[in-house]
Amino acid sequence: MIEAEKTLILGEEYHNFICSTRCKATKDSYTKALRQFMKFREISSCKELLKDESRPTQSYIIEWMLYLKEVKNLSTASITLYCSALRHFYDMNDYVA
Repeated sequence: MIEAEKTLILGEEYHNFICSTRCKATKDSYTKALRQFMKFREISSCKELLKDESRPTQSYIIEWMLYLKEVKNLSTASITLYCSALRHFYDMNDYVA
C-alpha cells in the first residue's frame, strides 16, 4: 500500500466532501487526490486543510501542481483531476480563501 493511502481520512469535513459525489470511481479518485495533497502538506486531518494560515491555500495548491508536473511527471489530465478533487473538497466545506 502506498504511504499516501495509509492516511486515515475521517470527520465531518471528509463526509461533506465524499458524500456529495455519486460515482464510486470519482469517490476513489478524489480520495486518492486528497490523501496525496495531505501527504504533500504533511498534515493528518481534513480539518487542518481548512484552518486559517498565514500562507494562502492557493499557493500550496500551485506548489503541489508544479510538484505533480515536474517531480511526479503526471499528465495534464491527472493534474486537472487532482485539482478538481481539491476544489470540490473546499467547495463542499464552504472554504473561502
